[in-house]
Amino acid sequence: MQIPCFLHTSSKPADKTGFSFPANSAKTLHDTYCGGRTKQLEVRPASFCLAPLSFSFFNLPKNSNSQTEPLPIFLAFAVPICYRFILYRLLHSSAVVRAIVYTANQGNGLGSMKSDIRTTRLVTIAALGMVLGLHACKKQEPMQEETSPPERVTQESADRDTPSTKPAPPEDGQHKPQTTPAQETHQTDPAISDSSKAVDSGSAEAYSKRALLYYTTGQYDQAISEYTKAIELNPKNAMTYYYRGNAYRAKDQYKEAVSDYTKVLELNPTSAEAYHNRAMMYYKQGQPKPAISDFTKAIEINPRLMQAYCNRGAAYIAEGLYDQAISDCTKAIEMDSRYAEAYFNRGAAYIAKRLYDEGISDCSRAIEINPMHAQAYCNRAVAYYRKSRYDPAISDYTKAIEIEPSNAKALDGRATAYGAKGEYERAISDYTKVIEISPTFTTAYTNRGIAYYKKGEYDKAWEDVQKAESQGAQIPPAFLKALRQASGRER
Repeated sequence: MQIPCFLHTSSKPADKTGFSFPANSAKTLHDTYCGGRTKQLEVRPASFCLAPLSFSFFNLPKNSNSQTEPLPIFLAFAVPICYRFILYRLLHSSAVVRAIVYTANQGNGLGSMKSDIRTTRLVTIAALGMVLGLHACKKQEPMQEETSPPERVTQESADRDTPSTKPAPPEDGQHKPQTTPAQETHQTDPAISDSSKAVDSGSAEAYSKRALLYYTTGQYDQAISEYTKAIELNPKNAMTYYYRGNAYRAKDQYKEAVSDYTKVLELNPTSAEAYHNRAMMYYKQGQPKPAISDFTKAIEINPRLMQAYCNRGAAYIAEGLYDQAISDCTKAIEMDSRYAEAYFNRGAAYIAKRLYDEGISDCSRAIEINPMHAQAYCNRAVAYYRKSRYDPAISDYTKAIEIEPSNAKALDGRATAYGAKGEYERAISDYTKVIEISPTFTTAYTNRGIAYYKKGEYDKAWEDVQKAESQGAQIPPAFLKALRQASGRER
């Protein structure tokens, strides 16, 4: 910032009330403090005396949250005032003029002025005032303003919410693996404690900010509570309903999430993200038709929302509309050639159409983009299995299990592949692990019973069949008849 009134540009020679620096000698000083103009400078005696004060006054930080150190400002005022008469007198000394002009032109410092005590006093006092004045003007770090939560669904959150699609399970019991739900944490983030003072003010915004901190640390119950308080204070804020809906979604409370997203749409009918997220909740509740409707509305509002295309493709697969699914996923891939979920869903549609090579290709592309995509390995394993390529199927299921050790359906699929190869002991071992993870996995009992039957262990096979029937499983009539005959249990 320029310093008004104190340092003057001049095209005239200095008069008797002051002295001038040649423009080239004064360049460094002027470039540093006056914005870079290199005209000739004229420094008046009073101006020279008050220069430190001007640097303190006119360069104070403009951020009201910043504070300037009081001691340097006091000195910046005090030094020129206490010595103003001495400085004014000394400035008219020819020795001083010679010394300053010599210093400006030659840059030799104070070494050539040792013989002039008055000059030494002048330069020392003036330099001290200038340094203290500049020190008072050091820039303070501005306080960072708190940012509002994003108003759009991020790529990361949309990817997390993408429905996991897999073709219909084969008749021998392979199933789509399920993702492990996010684990909640009950640790309190320091930022949440720090926000307590703001919440005490009772503003809706303060409750919302604290709720967001709870949400980002996985404390969804607390987040819902804080968002509810914010809604009570301001029931017309659509974004608060939106984020509370997200918290319900994270807890798998789909009906409550649908209610909140519906409220968002009442307040803001053009929210593509609210339509998208409500569609996700319908899909997760096994309602693909209303999900397709909401995905379509989201796309109409925002044709570039690629997650809506990808997820509508998953809903189309659930409805058996595989060509439409392939078309939607292809559009999403055109928008982002590294969208792993779009390749994954399109691969599922291809596999459902028995286009196994295309399905394997898309699953491989999804794995290339995201090597930790366990379900892509499972889908590719299904395609290999249906092509009777049991070894690569087993390899893919094994990789999925390494990524998700508790993936019961991956274990079930691998057990089925082992059974197809006649490796019944390994199949029984995997089915047993499935039952340990999920005791209500009825097909695991049925298939383990078949494996025991193949090994000639009819009593164990019969026990598994009875457990499966007690859970409502439908046992294949041909197998049940053969087992009864082999075990001597014919009715």
